[in-house]
Amino acid sequence: AVGVTAAGFSTSVSLDAMGEHQIVVVARAPGKAPRTRKIKVTRVESLEASIEEWSADLNKKLGYPTIARDPNLHMGKKVRVSGRIVNINTEKGVTAFLLYVGDGCPAGARCAVYVLFRGETDAGLQSQVDVYGTVKGTRDVDLRGGEKETMPALDAAFVVVQQGKKKGKRGR
Repeated sequence: AVGVTAAGFSTSVSLDAMGEHQIVVVARAPGKAPRTRKIKVTRVESLEASIEEWSADLNKKLGYPTIARDPNLHMGKKVRVSGRIVNINTEKGVTAFLLYVGDGCPAGARCAVYVLFRGETDAGLQSQVDVYGTVKGTRDVDLRGGEKETMPALDAAFVVVQQGKKKGKRGR
C-alpha cells in the first residue's frame, strides 16, 4: 500500500535480478472500481552496453537528411538522431515528443521528427537528447495556428539526455 497526496504517489520497487520485470499497480478509491496498470521495466547491467548492443546493425551514415527525403523508404531501419525537444507529452506510460534535429539540418532551417517512446524519460521540454530508434515512416503533426506538417516518425528504443545540456538522467 502506498499513500496518495494531491501530487500523486511515489514508491520504490526493488528489482534484484537483471532482465524484464512487470510491475502491477492497482489503484483503489472508495465507491469506485479498482484500476490496474501493468508497467514493463527492464533492468540492465549497463545502459551504454545495451545501447551498443542495440546499435550493432545501425547504419551510422543514415541520418536526418536521408530519412527526411523519403521516410517510407527507410521504414524499419535503425537510426540515431540528436536534437532539442520542443514539445513533449507522456500519457499512459507512452512519451511522444517533437524533436528539432541538430545534425544534418541546414543552417536556418527547422528539421523536425516525431518520436514515440514506449516509456517515460527524464528528458523534458528543451532537453538536448540522443534518440536511438527505428524509422516508422511519416506522421502528420498539428502545429500552432492550426497548421499541419508531415515529418519523419521514429519509434524510440532509447532516449538519452545529453549530459551537461539539461539536468536529468537517461530513459529507456
